[in-house]
Amino acid sequence: MEVLSTLLAILASYTLFVIIRFVLNRQERHKILKRYGISGPEPHFLSGSMHKLKSGATPNDVITSWLKKYGNVYPSVSSGLKDDEIVANAYVFLLAGYETTANALAFTFYLLIKHPDIQEKLYQEIKDVEDSNYNSIQSIQYLDQVFSESLRYYPPLTGFISRACAEDHQVGSYTIPKGGIILAPVWDIHHDPKYWPDLWKFDPDRFSPEKKTSLNSMAYMPFGIGRRNCIGSRFAQLEAKLTIFRLVNKFKFETCEKTEDPLPLVCPTVVINPANVNISFVLLVSGKGSTEMEVFSTILVVLASYLGLVILRWAINRHQRLKLLKRHGIPGPEPSFLSGNMDTLKSEPTPNDLITSWLKQYGNVFGYYLGEIPYVVVNDLEMLKQIFIKDFNVFTNRQEMHLDVSPLNKTIIALKDKRWKEVRSLLTPTFSSGKIKLMTNIVDKKVDVTVAEVSKKAEENEMFDMYELIQGLTLDVIADCALAMKTHCQENPKDIFLIAVRDFFRFANNRAVEYAIMFPFVATIMTFISNYLTAGQMTTLMVDSVKSAIATRRKNPEIKSMDILQLMLDHSESVLKDGTGLTDEEIIANAYVFLLAGYETTATALAFTFYLLIKHPDIQERLYKEIEEVDDSSYNTIQGLQYLDQVFSEALRYYPPVTGFVSRFCSEDHQVGSYTIPRGATVLAPVWDIHHDPKYWPDPWKFDPDRFSSENKASLNTMAYMPFGIGRRNCIGARFAQLEAKLAIFRLVKRFKFETCEKTDDPLPLICPTVIINPTNGIYLRAVPRTTML
Repeated sequence: MEVLSTLLAILASYTLFVIIRFVLNRQERHKILKRYGISGPEPHFLSGSMHKLKSGATPNDVITSWLKKYGNVYPSVSSGLKDDEIVANAYVFLLAGYETTANALAFTFYLLIKHPDIQEKLYQEIKDVEDSNYNSIQSIQYLDQVFSESLRYYPPLTGFISRACAEDHQVGSYTIPKGGIILAPVWDIHHDPKYWPDLWKFDPDRFSPEKKTSLNSMAYMPFGIGRRNCIGSRFAQLEAKLTIFRLVNKFKFETCEKTEDPLPLVCPTVVINPANVNISFVLLVSGKGSTEMEVFSTILVVLASYLGLVILRWAINRHQRLKLLKRHGIPGPEPSFLSGNMDTLKSEPTPNDLITSWLKQYGNVFGYYLGEIPYVVVNDLEMLKQIFIKDFNVFTNRQEMHLDVSPLNKTIIALKDKRWKEVRSLLTPTFSSGKIKLMTNIVDKKVDVTVAEVSKKAEENEMFDMYELIQGLTLDVIADCALAMKTHCQENPKDIFLIAVRDFFRFANNRAVEYAIMFPFVATIMTFISNYLTAGQMTTLMVDSVKSAIATRRKNPEIKSMDILQLMLDHSESVLKDGTGLTDEEIIANAYVFLLAGYETTATALAFTFYLLIKHPDIQERLYKEIEEVDDSSYNTIQGLQYLDQVFSEALRYYPPVTGFVSRFCSEDHQVGSYTIPRGATVLAPVWDIHHDPKYWPDPWKFDPDRFSSENKASLNTMAYMPFGIGRRNCIGARFAQLEAKLAIFRLVKRFKFETCEKTDDPLPLICPTVIINPTNGIYLRAVPRTTML
């Protein structure tokens, strides 16, 4: 039977299967992995074996044997094995026992196919041996000779037989310096004619009982020499001999067209590998009933072994990752092995209450995990100032996106380091006061529609969901300004674009995304299929719209609109010559993210503001008194309304829309206060808690716009107020969002008095499907025309 895959791959996989079966007993494996998988922490992994020992069972694996010997010793005696030493040595035994034994076996089979007479002699010795127990294998003399000579001819380890010199020391006529490493040249010793006559001859009889006694033991070191020789050599020899015995008993191995002679070798580490070992083998038909099913079973074992290696390696790495924060002295809730703390976070309508609870339990600095991704919550303003402002070079970027999906990976939110800085510099002029002033007319026209829609509902004395209506307004505004799309989401709540965007946010954080966070390989799969998902289809719709708008504007440069898309195009093309300008892909990506960020956050902020106004009619009336005589809704007028600014600023404090996104990625282990933030952790500012902390906001649950009066504003701690983030990566569109919101409040409060109704929630329940908090049931209210109140 011709084999397309190499024997080395088969033997490596089979070797791994033997090791895994030996270390984690097959009968107990699922129980151990289940305990290991649920909680993740190391003690759970070991307690399974301790439990079996106490119950009187004796599972046959290495870990249990260690626990049996040391489990009752190490709590009180310093010489016992610690948990991390048990885990570490189980890990190194896997690595050491995998590659070396696989290579030794592969080299043995290569020598057997090159010496068919020796293979035949070996077969004759073992063909009538029916028992493959330990004693039988150990007693097969020629099998031992063949494997021993193979280890001499091709010693797997040639660069690891070494010792460090602890002090200057005389050896022969040389002084070995302190710190020097002594290396035994195993390959040369094993092929030295002084010790091995006719050294390139494969001759198992060198190790016959008659000749073995005359060999120089120092000239043979496949398992090292001295007290630090390979502790697992007996195990490796048993595994190898048993494999040779079983395979040679069933198959005759032969050279094939791809068998190389001489055999090229590579040495990627300290273990020499055959570059290729290609052979063919013939099934020996005998009375022992060899069948195709046995071959199929062997293939299944190989595949299961390889899968076992992948899973075990992943499990060990994940186990270490879930210990990262603990190793750095950062407290926090115990993560589960698969989800980290994600399931706990998802069990609450919003994470805010849970974060508050954890802050009380663990203090102002604690950590948690999403999958294996570590997050550090910091509720100390001085530490946050260091992280977000002073040490920006270390905390430049945000956490990598869980899904590397275009165009999101090209947005200002996702870009990193130098390219982020370049793009931020290019986009900043787009949101200057002067440029935003030019867009006031677009916003005003969209608010005209809002006023008309509220008028209809007011005339009918109808209860309506202000949140739903405002979503239509903000989407109409940002679609026009960012995507050059003319939508009618306010007049038509069933607008396909509005439904698509709502679906995007509804499904943006679904179970599939959670699996992508827990298992990185799922993220890779989802990246490829994202365009076929609901969010991907909406993305395609928006991207196609922007591409079409860009093409139209370049084809007709004389036609210009004063919107975000046009400003990006104009500014980018003016600097494109030096190579730092925005690419079309980046323009599309950022137009897309401005839509997402500008739609939901502004809609939520406005909805919360109107909720607070209907719950505080005295404040609404005071606001009306400020604006009732103001006829002009220009940019300068809106910006000059002091109490309007106070009301909206306090609403953003009371209900900050974005509570889970003010964060920075730590690029290196870094000292912040008395803590070391580990590389790879994401620092999260708990916005909700900071905005409701009585240290900074007396009587925090009182809606009091006077906190932001001219007299009081100067005394506020700027780090305690972050509705638009903090530091250099704060919200680039903050000015635009505030203009839109204030203009909408101005126009609506001027025309209508808003009141509670039968469906108004009190208290207001919240949900947080993404990083933005939303009112669970909307914001129901009534509008009364001001003209009817005269």
